[in-house]
Amino acid sequence: AWNLVPYVAVWYDQSGGGRNATQPTLGLQPKYNHGGGFVDFKPSTRMVLPYIFTTGNGPYTYVTQHRNINNPQGAIFEVGHRNTNQAVIFQRYNSQYDSCWVSSDLFFGSYAPNSILSETYSGTQRSTYVNSQLISAPAYSTRNGQGTSGILGGSGEVNNIEIMNGELYYLGTSSIVLSDTDRKLLEGVGKP
Repeated sequence: AWNLVPYVAVWYDQSGGGRNATQPTLGLQPKYNHGGGFVDFKPSTRMVLPYIFTTGNGPYTYVTQHRNINNPQGAIFEVGHRNTNQAVIFQRYNSQYDSCWVSSDLFFGSYAPNSILSETYSGTQRSTYVNSQLISAPAYSTRNGQGTSGILGGSGEVNNIEIMNGELYYLGTSSIVLSDTDRKLLEGVGKP
């Protein structure tokens, strides 16, 4: 009997922009679960993620769906410089979610398996969504994002305390604020 395990060495950027997530080290490669349609980042696997947001105070949109995040502080991704407060980290934070710019946490929603999470930033406002429902939209006037690579399936936190230890269906990003219609299409709730 065959016991084939598909490890993920490259998660290809579908936009054609070449911002592929990679992991050349076999022991750190997540597994692909074909039957469930997700990438399994358990127990402590992760991928190198190129910088996926605009630098400076530029706008962005991200949309992602996770299956489970078993670590109560598990990060889905981190990009940017944490040590200079220029990182973007998206994670579960105990019973809710945290969109963290390191210097400015935005806690929102209630953690639940299989949630679809989105955030847009216009340059003046951060809007967070859970399952396509607007949760919060506070004003933020500055973000100092820096264009460096990051981690998919965790963060750069010392001692791996923010490793995801969970499963991810997808991550979509844009360097613009998508319209509600386009964002909902990425979330899978809109009709083409």
